[in-house]
Amino acid sequence: MAFALTRLGEIAFLSNSAANVYHLTSGTAYIKAIHLHNTNTTTENVHIWIVPNNGAADGTAADANKAYDIDLAANETVMITFEQPLVLTDAHDTIQALSTTANKVTCQIYGATE
Repeated sequence: MAFALTRLGEIAFLSNSAANVYHLTSGTAYIKAIHLHNTNTTTENVHIWIVPNNGAADGTAADANKAYDIDLAANETVMITFEQPLVLTDAHDTIQALSTTANKVTCQIYGATE
């Protein structure tokens, strides 16, 4: 499958509690990369969950759907890439994330939708 890699939303700061960084409203999303950057002067711990929907609502971040737990050093940038796209297929499927300190780590999701 060939598709053009694009931003799936605007870059945003992570909260210090689990919150959506990508929310599928309809169709199918193919996630190819998650870009993280720590703007803080200290290390930030980032958690990322791939959360299936809960019927007609967003699901809840939990240990069962945690995908990453990563420490980002001060001013470090990390690009998490998927050799094969991470596929979200149902409305209210989400990618959720948090960092140790609110508004210090930026997040950008790249992929395609159909």
